[in-house]
Amino acid sequence: QGTGKWYSGRAYYAEVVDITDETVKVMYADRTYKRFAKAQFEKLYAQKPEKDEDIRELHYLKITPVIMKLVLSLAICDFIALFHKDGWRAGLRECHTGPSVPIFFFLGGVYGLGDFLEMSSMGGMDGAAYQILLQSKLVITALMVWAIKGRSGKQTSTQWAALVTLTLGMVIFMTTQSRGNAGKAHKSAGLFAIGLVLMKVVVSCYAAVMSDQSLKKYKNLPLNAQLAQLFLPWLLTSFTLALIFEPRALSSPSAFFGGWNFGTCLVTASFAAKTVLTMTILKVLDSISKNIGEAMAVLVIYAMMCILPAFSKTFDMDTFVALSIVIMAVTTYTFVKKDLDGSKEAAAAKAKDVVITDAAELDGKVVRNAEAV
Repeated sequence: QGTGKWYSGRAYYAEVVDITDETVKVMYADRTYKRFAKAQFEKLYAQKPEKDEDIRELHYLKITPVIMKLVLSLAICDFIALFHKDGWRAGLRECHTGPSVPIFFFLGGVYGLGDFLEMSSMGGMDGAAYQILLQSKLVITALMVWAIKGRSGKQTSTQWAALVTLTLGMVIFMTTQSRGNAGKAHKSAGLFAIGLVLMKVVVSCYAAVMSDQSLKKYKNLPLNAQLAQLFLPWLLTSFTLALIFEPRALSSPSAFFGGWNFGTCLVTASFAAKTVLTMTILKVLDSISKNIGEAMAVLVIYAMMCILPAFSKTFDMDTFVALSIVIMAVTTYTFVKKDLDGSKEAAAAKAKDVVITDAAELDGKVVRNAEAV
């Protein structure tokens, strides 16, 4: 249990590393130490965290799963390259050379910066406030698609209305979720923390739009080669930022893997799978579809927590209504996009028929003129 003005009402993970007759020394998750008088330690230890209490630290350093997910993802991409039809050397060469390397190197750096901003902002505000600010990425992504791709990325009025409705629905959903924790001690979000979150949103939206464009531009390059060219600079950027801002995580293997358990390994594996699937979506679909998919994932998690007996989440009508609004907004956007694509294809086919008809009429006129001559 934390004490004092800034730490009261929050729980902290710590590991006991030394005990004397009068004192107890503990090590926190950030590898810092503190020695308590034994009476004070026993008093704090007896105060168990209450249900839904704000726990400010993890057993492990936050940067370590991020780095390991990139190591794992890069290793998988290079492993697939070993089975290239022209041999493993050609496969690895395809993964780390070519004209697309500078572009993916830049994008990997942007993604690494986005991860760093996300981790820096996580402790600066309440989780619900963070999620609400994060929902602005739908509209920001649409604006960036319009700015970068031009008229081909412009949304119709109906699509804009669906995106704004979806964003507002997610805000309502997150607000109703946080209402149940009103009795909890929350940390006020400062301007610096809000700025970090907004920077993270802008950076991630820009990276998603550019990745969408680059993955489709180099579509002849296998997906594992594209991802390998992206993950390597992403890993280097994350490693460099950790070396500058959190060097204790890289001081030794024991420090890096301190606090890891089976759950941490599952978190890392899920991070790696999510990253690969996200990039696959960007290659096959687009950045707006990717963000809509992430919004839907939040709702699926809520539904599972209400249905599965392993969780204590109870059904709430306000939350259900907000969830329904989001689902209908996603459905509307999907149908509008499908109808718009169909209209474009029909217009293109009609224009092609007109050109062919005009060409046939022109050929007929030429033949008749030739016969008259």
